[in-house]
Amino acid sequence: MARTQYVPKDDAFVCVNGKNRFTRALYGGYTQYRLETSDRPAFALFLNSRNCRNIQVFATYKGTEISLDATDFCEARYTKGMRTYIVRDHRWGNAEMLIDATCLYDADAALLRFTTKGFDSDVTLKAVMKNIAVTRLSRNGDLGADKPGCFEANGDALDTKQWSMRGNGESFARTDSLEFTANVNGKAAFEKNLKLLNEVANRIHFDTPDPYINAIDEALMFAAEGAWDGETWLHGAIGWRMPLNGWRAGYLSDVLGWDDRAKKHFNAYAASQVTDVEPVIPHPSQDAAMNMARAEKKWGTQMYSTGYICRNPNRNDQMHHYDMNLNYIDELLWHFQYDADIEYMKQMWQVLERHLAWEKRNFDPDGDHLYDSYCCIWASDALYYSGGAGTHSTAYNYRGNLLAAKIAKMIGKDGSKYEAEAAAILKAMNERLWVKDGQHWAEYQDLMGLQRVHEDAALWSIYTPVDCGVGTPEQMYQTTRYVDRNIPHIDVRFSVPEQYKNYWHPTAADQHLQVISTSDWLPYNWSINNVASAEIMNMVLAYFKAGQSEKAYRILKGNVMDQMYVGDSPGNLGQVSFYDAARGECYRDFSDNTGISARAFIQGLFGIVPQALDGICYIQPGFPQEWNHASITTPYLSYSFHRENGKDIYEIRQNFKQPLRIIFRQSLGNGKWRIVEGNSEHSQQIVVESRVNENDNKNENEDCHPDDIASRFSLHA
Repeated sequence: MARTQYVPKDDAFVCVNGKNRFTRALYGGYTQYRLETSDRPAFALFLNSRNCRNIQVFATYKGTEISLDATDFCEARYTKGMRTYIVRDHRWGNAEMLIDATCLYDADAALLRFTTKGFDSDVTLKAVMKNIAVTRLSRNGDLGADKPGCFEANGDALDTKQWSMRGNGESFARTDSLEFTANVNGKAAFEKNLKLLNEVANRIHFDTPDPYINAIDEALMFAAEGAWDGETWLHGAIGWRMPLNGWRAGYLSDVLGWDDRAKKHFNAYAASQVTDVEPVIPHPSQDAAMNMARAEKKWGTQMYSTGYICRNPNRNDQMHHYDMNLNYIDELLWHFQYDADIEYMKQMWQVLERHLAWEKRNFDPDGDHLYDSYCCIWASDALYYSGGAGTHSTAYNYRGNLLAAKIAKMIGKDGSKYEAEAAAILKAMNERLWVKDGQHWAEYQDLMGLQRVHEDAALWSIYTPVDCGVGTPEQMYQTTRYVDRNIPHIDVRFSVPEQYKNYWHPTAADQHLQVISTSDWLPYNWSINNVASAEIMNMVLAYFKAGQSEKAYRILKGNVMDQMYVGDSPGNLGQVSFYDAARGECYRDFSDNTGISARAFIQGLFGIVPQALDGICYIQPGFPQEWNHASITTPYLSYSFHRENGKDIYEIRQNFKQPLRIIFRQSLGNGKWRIVEGNSEHSQQIVVESRVNENDNKNENEDCHPDDIASRFSLHA
């Protein structure tokens, strides 16, 4: 049984006398630069894969020198994007030292603040800088990718700095790039940086009965900061720190209330869309050197022609084999659902039109309204359909066409062909991809031969149609039940070490947590049968959307425990789980996971789902039944909930750019919902019955599909 390595206290991730070294990265500005921190005060600087330094700090008191990472006692906290330490040692008597470590926002630099308390004479500090153990890091020193110990010191000292401070005093040390300066005048810079960190930390705030969840808001914000390069979201904050349009990072901006960042991101990749290359080379145009498994990299093929979105921001001349279009467009459509900015929709209309045309001719050349899938989601390696009809890619195209039709009406364009395509896609999916006996979406249908329907679906063929609004609420509920029955579930078992018993006590519910694998397919192959955090969280979001809140929370909490508290990196939003038999715990703050986790918490657990294209915002909380209070603060909508005399009372305040009508949805189970109509006022109260079940008396709105409700309340109809 695993042991918790970190526990929540005061919304921080805390450990006492921890053992992990260089597992929590701190991020600063919009470069790769970071400060690696440990469970004790041991540090490393990362500039790039070939330029890193190890920093070890010693304290001398009354003639005795001690390395600060070897004291008798150390409490370490990760909070507000900083690492803080309280260290004590029997040789110091009752004295203690506090160390605060932070990366600066406005420079490739880090600051260390040392505070001494209770020493009755001066303390001498010494910092020793050395090379790290690995000359060249293969994956930028990330967890589970490069070897453990890669940031440990190696060789002779490159630099040594020594300075004295009073027994009750404060001093600062600073790094600039890989240079170390001791005893600097760093107070103003530290306080300025702390103010910025607090501003980030306070953008999103959770308050729940579960202390494990209350620390997640800051973890999300600072993992997001590590994934932002000032212009666009990155594929991964550490392991894959490169500009790459794709996967789920682009959801972050709107969900976390960064409208300005959203537009920078979408503009950067709009400029990467090919606009002037005619598709003159017909299907198939595959690369013989790659065994026909990839499109030939030649301009004018169907793949590399007008509508294709290239790999890097602001460059539309770079080929890559991924179809990053689908996720980018889905993220862009979510942006419109947060503000329905008419002028920005007009600006991006051609981007959307070119994309839909590109998807149609590349992945539905036979015009049957079901789309092939090629490298368009995270699980791309070893996942192929050979021209067949894939559920997840078709679902994305359904949502793309459906919302394109709505946008067209709002900006004065003819969207009839998109409306017709969405209707045809839905009909084809229901006729050919819905497994009637199993009541779930299939993985795909073969193009050739017997045209078999592959009924053994992976997670992405369940959560994607739910997320894209394909089918009825009953279908959404039933298809998630397929995961209950067929996808392997792994119990998350853990114990609490003795030193943490005064911090937190587990509840009975915490002994029934689970994570899930991405499929039940064998044999193992990378990306198609992993225990991958982002896939788990996307499925959690689908569970919430389908009304399976108790199940959703059990898996969400299991994933949180696995990644953030039992794992080696506090507050981590990693890629692969400890429970993954082939890879194990791997990567930190992977922005694909950060993006979908933000949605799982805010759109799922707290249920804030803006639909600005229809002038409404759903609130459909997924709280566990035993919770009797909770609240959330975001830049665009905040609410608090408490239970009183059998009623759940919600106090709601919205700050959307254009006011949205609040529609409260309460799950009754089995795909049934109770609807309570709110209004578009800035502040309002909604009261619902606390306990519901399938036998409750139904009101006239209970069986309404969300699209039906949206049509009734649309401000643009």
